[in-house]
Amino acid sequence: LHGPLPGRSLAQLTLLDELHLAECPNLGGPIPSEIGALRRLQHLQLFRNSLDSSLPTQLGQLTALLHLYTFQNRLSGHVPDTLAALTELVECRLQRSMRAVGHADANQFSCPLPFNLPDACKKATAFRAQCQQTEL
Repeated sequence: LHGPLPGRSLAQLTLLDELHLAECPNLGGPIPSEIGALRRLQHLQLFRNSLDSSLPTQLGQLTALLHLYTFQNRLSGHVPDTLAALTELVECRLQRSMRAVGHADANQFSCPLPFNLPDACKKATAFRAQCQQTEL
């Protein structure tokens, strides 16, 4: 794959429950806001790409989501507090690891992180290293 994710086309896949677009270094641009239309999505894997911009607030509409992986991209900005709606999350990897923080292939989210992140996202040790928040 090459270029940005096609938001309008993606929004038409309303019965999709898994989206695995990982390890595509030529897949870039923002995660389209239309991703919020995929209400049945349980697995979203967008790691090791060249995605940039911020996480769309519409990710919070994916309330059936069990796994969310966005590590090793070029995402930045604030982690949206709408992720609090993802109460079914079993695993959430927005950052790869503590070693990735500060590297060119690491997401650089702004602090402070939302206090109401799902527990699955709070386990990410990279967030502790990046924001130095003891409440995580």
